[in-house]
Amino acid sequence: PNEANDVSLQAAEWGPKNAQLIFVYGNNIYYMPDPSENQIYRISNDDNRYIYNGIPDWIYEEEILATGTAFWWSIDGTRLAYARFNDSEVEIQEYPWYGDQVDTETQYLAPIKIKYPKVREILFIILRRKDKTSVYCISHLYSREQQIQR
Repeated sequence: PNEANDVSLQAAEWGPKNAQLIFVYGNNIYYMPDPSENQIYRISNDDNRYIYNGIPDWIYEEEILATGTAFWWSIDGTRLAYARFNDSEVEIQEYPWYGDQVDTETQYLAPIKIKYPKVREILFIILRRKDKTSVYCISHLYSREQQIQR
């Protein structure tokens, strides 16, 4: 992010080692080994507003992770795991919002549109490391632990 812009961070968290900082801006993850040095590394590089790196989409935030972040530090601060949610092909659902009875600007019914994923297709999990990518079909993981721990 540019210092001249009015920056609105989507998430930020200090790391377990020294003064590490990880933050999410524009659905991408950035890393600062030491904020006093002003050196920023961009970890993810998606410019699609429906691809979320390090932060969950709406349904995962509310119903599965119960948090606004989807990244996890290793205990020693040398590694970072993060989830990437691709909602680019998720259908838009519309529901009525009844507004605030007190606020005259929002007291009337208004439609809200949101991407809302539904179960209907095979789910794949893609694990990436520096030099290796592994793809797993969820049906092949039935013998393993599938729950994401909070």
